[in-house]
Parts: sequence; C-alpha cells; structure tokens
Amino acid sequence: MLKSPSARDRSYILGISLGTNCSVILCDSENNVIVGYEEERFTKNKRESAFPINSLQYCLDFLPKDSFLYIGISHWFNHLHGKSLGR
Repeated sequence: MLKSPSARDRSYILGISLGTNCSVILCDSENNVIVGYEEERFTKNKRESAFPINSLQYCLDFLPKDSFLYIGISHWFNHLHGKSLGR
C-alpha cells in the first residue's frame, strides 16, 4: 500500500534576501537547496537592490504542486554604503 506524503514531506522554505544583492532560495524540509538565484542574473545590474521578482518567479517554478510553503525575508541594510571607514 502506498503511503501518502506527510505535510513535512511536502513543505518547503522560500528565503528572500533584500538589500544590496537581492536573491531568492528554495529549500526542502531537510534543508537541501532546490534552487537559488540572484536578481542581478536576470537584470544584468550589478548589486541589484530592487525586489527580486524575477528570482522569486524562477524559484517558485520549482515548487511542487500541493506543497506547503514557509517564507522567510531578510533585509540587509548597509548604512555605510559609499562611505569610508577611515580613522
């Protein structure tokens, strides 16, 4: 008899990193990386800081149907961007 997958078997984690280099990563419930992409790969703009919509769509295309998704968002803020740390 086939056993249906549990919710844990069908759960995924989507990580979105915002800031100077925006990116998205998709992991399974065992913390294995399924796919990850930086937005600058799509826009060709180095250090892209716009919301990573292209990376998000690319990673979501790998998400199996009928799966649970947990989302984590981080924002990296560099308050010294463009400023010297001179003493």
